[in-house]
Amino acid sequence: MNKRDLEKIAKAIEADAGEALPELREALREAADRKGRVTTPEQALVCAVRVPSG
Repeated sequence: MNKRDLEKIAKAIEADAGEALPELREALREAADRKGRVTTPEQALVCAVRVPSG
């Protein structure tokens, strides 16, 4: 994931939150640097639908 992608993601999250989130970009960079499985928001929604609640 490159800087441009991270910035687009950060802007979308901030727009959804309705406020600036100063630590968001650093958190996204740290997450992008980790190796392993990456879950997209779409995948998380699918998982939430598949797992029965309570």
